[in-house]
Amino acid sequence: MNYTNPSNPDYEETPSDWLNAAMIFSRAFYTVLQPNAGIVVDMTVEIKSTMPPDFPKDVVKLLVCKVNDKIQIRECRDETPEGTHVMVFDDYQN
Repeated sequence: MNYTNPSNPDYEETPSDWLNAAMIFSRAFYTVLQPNAGIVVDMTVEIKSTMPPDFPKDVVKLLVCKVNDKIQIRECRDETPEGTHVMVFDDYQN
């Protein structure tokens, strides 16, 4: 799929393109989220394949949230459905 140059169907994306697109998406997400708000995301096969080897294998969900004016990605160890918007507190322990 061609995300970074959609007007050119023959364009071959590079890892640099993927990183740039991820940074742009992260910035867009940052502008949308309110402070201490987040959204639950299921761990897909694609996400799992990019995680470091020491990442816990039993984690099936992530919480992407805006805390202390930064986007954070945290483990989510409850049964909250993907796409659920949640509020995060400083003493959050999942």
